[in-house]
Amino acid sequence: MKILAHPARTALVSLALCGLAPIAQAAIVTNGSFEIGAPVGGCTAGATTVSGWTVSSGNVDIIAAPVCVPEAGADGTYFLDLTGSFGAGGGVIFQDLATPVGTQFNLSFYFGANPGWQYLSFPNDSPVKSLQVLLNNTIAGQFSQDTTGRAAGNAGWIQESILFNATSDTTRLTFRSLNSANGTVFGPYLDGVSVTAVPEPATLGLLGLGLAGLGFARRRKTH
Repeated sequence: MKILAHPARTALVSLALCGLAPIAQAAIVTNGSFEIGAPVGGCTAGATTVSGWTVSSGNVDIIAAPVCVPEAGADGTYFLDLTGSFGAGGGVIFQDLATPVGTQFNLSFYFGANPGWQYLSFPNDSPVKSLQVLLNNTIAGQFSQDTTGRAAGNAGWIQESILFNATSDTTRLTFRSLNSANGTVFGPYLDGVSVTAVPEPATLGLLGLGLAGLGFARRRKTH
């Protein structure tokens, strides 16, 4: 005979599962992998518009292998070289995010570097490619890679992360290339930008309670 779980326990499990919504919250960045509105032909050199983002200084290259560069993206097909083309200087992009005050968020992104200066006859400033991350116009991190001796096709992708607490309901997330001298067209690569809320300890406890309740209900039904 199949024994059903007690209604009170079932209600407890349901309430616990209702509290799991913040854990499953979707990323709040629009077009973090730069696939939306990406160029059909494979690349856009010197782009001043990127879907979901504002290019506030210089320009950027929206690129994909193998049309523009031999390096492949870290998260999907397309990615950005934050130092664009035509000697416009280091590019700066930003996006305003909805961030409830007091909530902790995890920002993650893939950072790479363009090694093409070693193989192509275009201006370059330095073998070291760097970018800054700003939150509400305050520097939250700076990242660099030395591309000396790096083979073509090796972007050197590294997934970086920054934890931050929201101090306003809107947070401006900015990425800034630090490679701009000498008319360079080789800069830092960016891909896979994501910002997600970090579950609070109470929510994690609720998750454990919900899973324990599910296990109990399952045992009662299968005995």
